[in-house]
Amino acid sequence: MIPIANLLTLAAMASVPAQPVPTPSIQGRFNYGGPIAANAVGQAAAFNAGAVRGANAGAAAGFRAGSFNNPFFNTGFYGPGYYDPYGGFTQGVADIVGAQGQFMIDTQQANIMKEQAKQAKVDTRRKNFEEWQYEQANTPTLEDNREKSRMEEIRRSRNDPPLTEIWSGKALNDLLNPLIKMNPPSESMAPYIPLDPDVVKRINLNSGTTLGSLGVLKDGGKLTWPFQLQDDKFKADRMKLDQLAPQAFKEAQDGQVQFKTLTDMRKTVDNLVEILQANVAEMVPNDYIPARRYLTELQSSIRTLQSPDASTFANRKFAAQGGNVYELIANINRQGLRFAPATDGDQAAYVALHRAMVSYYNALTGGGR
Repeated sequence: MIPIANLLTLAAMASVPAQPVPTPSIQGRFNYGGPIAANAVGQAAAFNAGAVRGANAGAAAGFRAGSFNNPFFNTGFYGPGYYDPYGGFTQGVADIVGAQGQFMIDTQQANIMKEQAKQAKVDTRRKNFEEWQYEQANTPTLEDNREKSRMEEIRRSRNDPPLTEIWSGKALNDLLNPLIKMNPPSESMAPYIPLDPDVVKRINLNSGTTLGSLGVLKDGGKLTWPFQLQDDKFKADRMKLDQLAPQAFKEAQDGQVQFKTLTDMRKTVDNLVEILQANVAEMVPNDYIPARRYLTELQSSIRTLQSPDASTFANRKFAAQGGNVYELIANINRQGLRFAPATDGDQAAYVALHRAMVSYYNALTGGGR
């Protein structure tokens, strides 16, 4: 803030001493004021009385003095005007003080606006945090999405899923997990849904670590060839596999299949695939597709013979067992097994088991959900 003494010094430097107003000459009066009365000098002094008295009495603090127009010196419609020099001194002081006050007001207003900006930032951060909390509370988690997907898969598997999903074991595995959780602790408390022994015998299982099973080799390695592969062009390789398959199954029961046995089986199956593809132009789709599917299942069974679980499969420790759905589910759960894809000829057994599992699920849940 500027000291008052400095303000007064600045105002004094800006002030100008009052100058006496000259009396115009006769020529001037004639040129500028028109015809002048005889007492022009006295009248001029009368009009200058305010300035004279102000100079004699001293100027008091105030605002700019009003304009004093002297008609005897009028050179235009508004006239040149006259300003009190002492009023100019006080006006200068007032202007400086007013400017200083306005500066302080502007400074405080700027501080207020700065604080308001800070408060707006805090309010914005709070709203952003509240929005984040809202989104977190209403956005499904990964576990929520996974559970939702699982329930949708169960609903799909219960309500007439595509046959391919039943034959692949997917629909059965989708029903298996909830049935394991809902399975009563004792058979007497469970709904009784019987299973045909022939159906159970045709169901393939695996440990979950391998996608396949012994499949077409599960009957002691005895192969049942589809009629499409019983043509003479496949005879040599077919007879070779009829010898290798039982041998591989026996070796698996004993603990491990020999490398040479597996290698010979793979090469023989690959050769059958090449012959089949070479004659595809001579076959109708309904003949080619079953033949190709059988060879694919045979390749999957050979891969299972390479797994560490081969001995377990061959000794039927991974075989489906149970006279009803409760026993089947309990045995599968006890050994930690899962359903493997159906082999050619077992599709009807898979469909029958699927229907039985759906009936069991509906009985446990009251036919709902």
